[in-house]
Amino acid sequence: MPVDPKVPHPYWFKVFAQGAKHRLLMPTCLTFDQKGRLWVCNLGGSILRLEDKNGDGVADTPVYQFPVSASAIPNIVSMLFVGSDLWVSLYGAIGVFKDTNKDGEPDPNFLTVIPKIPHNYHETNQLVLGQDGWIYVSIGSLYNQAPGAPNLATIVRFNPAAKNPGSTLQIFARGIRNCFDLCFDDKGNLFGGDNGRDDLGLQAPPEELNHYVKGGFYGFPTEGANTIPPIATFPPHSSPCGILFYTHPRFPGFAGSLLMVLHRPLPGNWAVNTTKRTRKIVRIQLIPSGKTFKTKVFDWVTGFGSGDPPLDIAMNKDGEVFAITYNASAIPEARVLKFSYPYLDLDSKPKIGGKLRIRTWAKSGWAVFDLLGIPSTPLPTPFGTFSLSPYRILLVLASGVAPGNDIFESRIPLPKDPSLIGAKLGVQGLVGPLTNLNKLVLTNMKEFTIQ
Repeated sequence: MPVDPKVPHPYWFKVFAQGAKHRLLMPTCLTFDQKGRLWVCNLGGSILRLEDKNGDGVADTPVYQFPVSASAIPNIVSMLFVGSDLWVSLYGAIGVFKDTNKDGEPDPNFLTVIPKIPHNYHETNQLVLGQDGWIYVSIGSLYNQAPGAPNLATIVRFNPAAKNPGSTLQIFARGIRNCFDLCFDDKGNLFGGDNGRDDLGLQAPPEELNHYVKGGFYGFPTEGANTIPPIATFPPHSSPCGILFYTHPRFPGFAGSLLMVLHRPLPGNWAVNTTKRTRKIVRIQLIPSGKTFKTKVFDWVTGFGSGDPPLDIAMNKDGEVFAITYNASAIPEARVLKFSYPYLDLDSKPKIGGKLRIRTWAKSGWAVFDLLGIPSTPLPTPFGTFSLSPYRILLVLASGVAPGNDIFESRIPLPKDPSLIGAKLGVQGLVGPLTNLNKLVLTNMKEFTIQ
């Protein structure tokens, strides 16, 4: 059976998709398209789209499978949407499913753009889109002790909008043994991990998080005076993999931080890399320091199983984080997990005499209270920071229990009183288990102005 990870209260997770029911077998990547839909690829070559159209909080079945033969895209590692074109990296190649008929969906005709990339010990890794419109990707080394071929152990980039994208390929940085995933922050800084050598024993070398810059050298296979040091290190063989730059206000204190998966060690190293050292998702606080960064690393989600460790992560428009667990076989089943935190959203400009639609995210079965008031200076309480004035207006607009899809929704009628036009009010949620009042927490506060 899959092993459930541990999350600190008041975070929670839900199994969004699992195993054969959702056609998950050795999934390697997940990403969102321009319409906010979740896509997952399996190493064997299948590409899936997981949607929750019926609103029950889990992916629908039967699953939509992209109509392309696995023989056309064997050993798929990564996907990236650029508009409605779907770019993929494979063992030894990069290609694209273009939206040639401009219907907003990629067509099932695979075009190889960059062929014959040497691969053996490592592969062509995850694709990421830069602010410059170019696609960046790390290509791992063939061997432990050396790249093994020109242009390997590098980060390269190319222009997907060019008539011949492959002709624009250029090296961005060197000396990177195997960086599984990359991400950009909001200022265009590029970050990614690096998996160290496996032939130096169980306790060396440490794994790395690097701030990658154009022309930089990062020490593989041999460090020198020009080697740029990592901005964070992790236990040897802990395999830093999926990474994202978190931008949403939903998770308190996370905006502006990196989230990174520590995947797992090689099987022979499980004895030294216990779940306290790897098989988890960490938060990395970025602290500007000159032209680069210092960091602080905090555990966030821990305790994944040795047979189903996390591999890749992505964030949806609501600030929820999705993670895939990778299984080298069908047992235990791979999963897509969705991680959430109490949050409230509403229409910021409701019309007089209409209805105010409020959505409050809370763990299924938690009590939900939506509180109306006039925004004021935030006030600390035992439940969290309270942003509505307790001395002027405080009304419980709605209360209930979060349903199975973790979203409590209410529609509050607004009076047909012209004097209320222009009135600015706020709503904040109080959520948690009524069986343990110490675990009640306040959500964010949202303002609205009656039109």
